[in-house]
Amino acid sequence: MANYVRSKELAIDLKLSDLEDKRKELELKIESGDLDPKAAQSMVNLYKIITAHNQWSASKLSSKTYGKAAETLQIKGDSNQPLSISWSKP
Repeated sequence: MANYVRSKELAIDLKLSDLEDKRKELELKIESGDLDPKAAQSMVNLYKIITAHNQWSASKLSSKTYGKAAETLQIKGDSNQPLSISWSKP
């Protein structure tokens, strides 16, 4: 199980680093003038969407590393009395 978790973390890191490489390539194209301004703006907007999607995916797949503190749920019981959860039909 530890290998699976570690490989999942590495896959997320690889995906995010690939995204960083694509950002650098886009910056170079814009700075060199290879893209006209309208195409460059469209590429930047597309990159923003892709980045937001990848950040969201990373936060769901590895919430301890990339998630927000508000998204984590921690349930603790009292040291004297264990946590008890029960359901009843209305």
